[in-house]
Amino acid sequence: MSEDSDVDVLAKYFDYYCKRAPATTVMNGSKFRKAIKDMGHVGKRCSSNDLDLIFAKIKGKGKQTIDFDGFFEGCKLIAAKNHAKKKGEDAQILAFIKKSKALPQKKKKKQDAVTARLTDPKNFGAGYKQRFNEDGTGKGQLFGEEAILDSGKVKDKGILASSGSGGVGDIQTILRPD
Repeated sequence: MSEDSDVDVLAKYFDYYCKRAPATTVMNGSKFRKAIKDMGHVGKRCSSNDLDLIFAKIKGKGKQTIDFDGFFEGCKLIAAKNHAKKKGEDAQILAFIKKSKALPQKKKKKQDAVTARLTDPKNFGAGYKQRFNEDGTGKGQLFGEEAILDSGKVKDKGILASSGSGGVGDIQTILRPD
């Protein structure tokens, strides 16, 4: 592996853990600790306390987060701690990446029969069935009525609605005089 591919592998880890909730483009201490633990590098030689100390060392004074360069530096420090027998920084980071666990893959949820039956618009009553297209996506309609006008604005359904029967044009007409 060349150093460019090492950087790419670590960039994937960095992006994955930055996108975890709350998603950001930088990494705070808890995300750094979680990333290194999930990568499988916490053990006898490197503890959670060591991770906190390494994070404090790389983040700089007055900062709470690190960018990818800081993450890479932290990985180098952890690699030096865990793989001290390896000679050279490149050999240590290579051993660090080889020992890293694979990124977790998102599993697709299977839709069970009950959920499929309950969310199928074909099974809805007449009024609700009108709210869906043939493919099951919503039309943006309220019960039996268009909810969104051609202009993109939502119809006013309050008591002050001037269109339709029973609408009140001015609130003063229905309030009690003092």
